[in-house]
Amino acid sequence: MMDNIIKAYLHGKTVCKTAPVYQYNHGMVLEMIGANLPDNYRADFSNDEHGTSKAVLGSGTSVSVPYEYFVPGRTIHCWIVEIGADYAITTLHIMIPINGRAIDTGEEPEPEEKSIVEQAISALNSASESVQEALDTVNETVNTALQEAKDSGEFDGPQGPQGEQGVPGPQGEPGAQGEPGPKGETGATGPQGEPGPKGETGEQGPQGQTGPAGAPGVSPTVTVTDIEDGHRITITDATGPHSFDVMNGEDGQGAVQDVQVNGVSVLQDGVANVPIASDNNNGVVLVDGNRGLAIETNGRIAIQGASDSDVKGGWNFWKCVTPGRQHASTFYGLAKAAGDTTQSASSNKVGNYADSAKSAIHEMLNGAVSVSGTTPVINALPGVRYVCGECATLEIIVPASGCIDVTFESGTTATVLNVTPPTGQTMKWANGFDPTALDAETTYEINILDGLGVAGSWT
Repeated sequence: MMDNIIKAYLHGKTVCKTAPVYQYNHGMVLEMIGANLPDNYRADFSNDEHGTSKAVLGSGTSVSVPYEYFVPGRTIHCWIVEIGADYAITTLHIMIPINGRAIDTGEEPEPEEKSIVEQAISALNSASESVQEALDTVNETVNTALQEAKDSGEFDGPQGPQGEQGVPGPQGEPGAQGEPGPKGETGATGPQGEPGPKGETGEQGPQGQTGPAGAPGVSPTVTVTDIEDGHRITITDATGPHSFDVMNGEDGQGAVQDVQVNGVSVLQDGVANVPIASDNNNGVVLVDGNRGLAIETNGRIAIQGASDSDVKGGWNFWKCVTPGRQHASTFYGLAKAAGDTTQSASSNKVGNYADSAKSAIHEMLNGAVSVSGTTPVINALPGVRYVCGECATLEIIVPASGCIDVTFESGTTATVLNVTPPTGQTMKWANGFDPTALDAETTYEINILDGLGVAGSWT
């Protein structure tokens, strides 16, 4: 005798196909033989591998197959899904083929078959009413006698043996799905998921204890005292006092501190004093009578003639053969320092100094020195004030001693400033000035004395 079990033989397989079953079967149960299943799982049923499915809770190795999927010519797909606290994993796929068969529609028989039935019914209906009445009387009498015998215990004999089990009746329609069973035990924790988004910043914690007090700071101080023909500026910082002198000048132009020719100072009390040549001293010829220096109307420096006896031992600077000839004059050195490169130390030509050189010589002896170009290099002399225009780059070579003053303009692009201190010294700057971080569109004035610099700026 066939039963209602559909057997799927798995034994380590994850995909299995069962033997076909017929359409209109009811109460069918899928039994998974050789499958390693959890105590509780979910079985998803469908006729379409890519459509919707119906979920049935399973327990053990058997699960009921929904009746509505017994469609002829189709296949019932069953997916076994293991369910955890936070996951669901499909582990098995079982396919059940469905064969079609004829259905009992409940229609009446064909006419030739119906006539035979009608004849039998007609013969029964033709019996006389008296027969029916007699049968009713007999039935009543028999029923009464049987009831009386039953009531008297006449029929109470020993219980006979159990009879054989009758043939099962037709399968009834499947009942409604029952309530889900109790929740199974929680499965093992799955792998950790991706971190969630960062939470909001928490409240600020309590303030920590105050640390130990640091060493007292030292704020630089600046004092200005009067000196002869100027002022002395003293800046005191953590390392001690540092001073430099700013001399008075006309229209803010500082006085020239010193002018030297071949290492010999020619400035005394602010007045150029060119030494006179002698046997043992370098200098120029004695200006005497018609012999001397003059600037002619055409701007040429004219030198009056002098004899060898007048020149004496200073011929390295002057040797005038005729009024129009000279050799290595003192003013050659001044002109060269002023930027006139038309002369040479060995030239015997008349000094034809450019107007710019003459003007520069005058400035060196009487006031500030104008510096041209956008990338100048100033090999500074002590006591000289240098005035520059707009500079892209500016290099200042600081003398070993004495005060220098440099003014320049930082244009739309800030000037790149490089200050080279004397050998063995390190530059220090007062008031937080940083020579490597200048501002654009700003005019700067820098004063440097013995390695200490102070700067002012304005726009």
